Amino acid sequence: MTALTASQDESRSAPIDIRRWLDEGPWTRFQKRAVALASLANMIDGMAILILGVAIPALMKSWHLTATDFALMTAGGLAGMGIGTTFAGIMGDRVGRKPCIVISMLLFGTMTVASAWAPGVITLGILRFFSGLGLGGVLPNFASIVAEYTPLRHRGFAVALGSTTSQAGGVLVGLIAATILTTFGWRVLFGIGGVIPLVFALILAIGLPESAQFLLQKPHRHHQLRRIIARLGYDGDAAFLAQSPTAEHPTHKAALLAPNLRRNTLLLWGAFFACYFAVFLVPTWLPTMLTMEGFGLRTASSGMAAYNFGGLLGGILASWAIDKFGSRLPMMALGTGGVVWALLLIPLIRLVKGSKLLAVCIIGGEGIFILGIMVALISFVATIYPTSYRSTGVGVALTFARIGAVLSAFLGPLALTRGGVATFFGLIATAMAMSTAFAVFTRAQVTEDEQPAVIPLLTGPRVPRNSLEEI
Repeated sequence: MTALTASQDESRSAPIDIRRWLDEGPWTRFQKRAVALASLANMIDGMAILILGVAIPALMKSWHLTATDFALMTAGGLAGMGIGTTFAGIMGDRVGRKPCIVISMLLFGTMTVASAWAPGVITLGILRFFSGLGLGGVLPNFASIVAEYTPLRHRGFAVALGSTTSQAGGVLVGLIAATILTTFGWRVLFGIGGVIPLVFALILAIGLPESAQFLLQKPHRHHQLRRIIARLGYDGDAAFLAQSPTAEHPTHKAALLAPNLRRNTLLLWGAFFACYFAVFLVPTWLPTMLTMEGFGLRTASSGMAAYNFGGLLGGILASWAIDKFGSRLPMMALGTGGVVWALLLIPLIRLVKGSKLLAVCIIGGEGIFILGIMVALISFVATIYPTSYRSTGVGVALTFARIGAVLSAFLGPLALTRGGVATFFGLIATAMAMSTAFAVFTRAQVTEDEQPAVIPLLTGPRVPRNSLEEI
């Protein structure tokens, strides 16, 4: 019998190594609930991110504009996401993962509801920028909570699978838009898309626990950690192991370029940049491309749903492969498949113009590869950095991703108006090739090097295990 499966009496007499318990112990119901809530937040974030892409064809018709007229507005929203991702990643390592997720959802929910009353593209662009600040804040902190509440043996799988919930959000918004846009219009779509995150933010404020590993590093918040210890099955009065203040890692971004991390950090920045160029090029401009090719709004929205459904399948496939082979091999396989499929789509999209169903299905195939490699990259980046700056590491990588996404806002409509389908999918193939090339040279995952020190915390009342206080 190991120390992690020792009796409750033994756990009361010996200091508790919370980090080791979470890394090597059982995956409790409490931990799974935290992972599930964080993953649902990521799903709603995915819905809100992709809502603009499905609305653009209807906006073009309503305001008598072209795709190029939306380039600057789209870029502004993506730039907001880049700023929000960096800021929320750093703040997640300083004030906590939970408040950053809740505040982010309140912000983008409010801005999305306000977008329903936008009188024109300039106002919508401003609202989308502020919405982007919130949209960028969920992913780095979601990934940290999932990684920190999942045992090490399942961590890569859990982060990868949790990341697929963003694609599930894309499927939902595509299916919802297919009905709402043709029946009620784009204003109702934005209204519904904003109310959902506002309601769920309140649920998270009550039910989502803060990261236990984060609380270990904050002595003034150890009273919150005691409640989590009780929920994990330990005595609330027990001493536990926490990171020594002298051993605490800096949360400064320069730590990401430390000798043992520099290679992976730089390569991942390049891989995220190229991958997210493709990730946002497709959902932002795919519905527009389909309508320009003669398909209707319903088919364009269904194409978005199919793309994200393919991404959901790709994410699940990536999750299984990561659990079996690690992150790098799945990244290579999915990236190569994305290049090949994008090149095949150039002739296929016009050959199947007479069959809407077939067109939607082959577009879904590209989602398997593009969104699958995105899931693998998020899983990889969430596991190579130590707890003390994990959110920062994910956040900065995603900032480079947003730069690629901003670039797609300008090159997407340019490709459609100047080169059509061939140039559009050629850009996707190029981006996937670049992302794969960077992923090939990443090294094996880096293990945690934080050394705990015993900090006895024996004062204060015992926390009942059935306490309903906020954790």
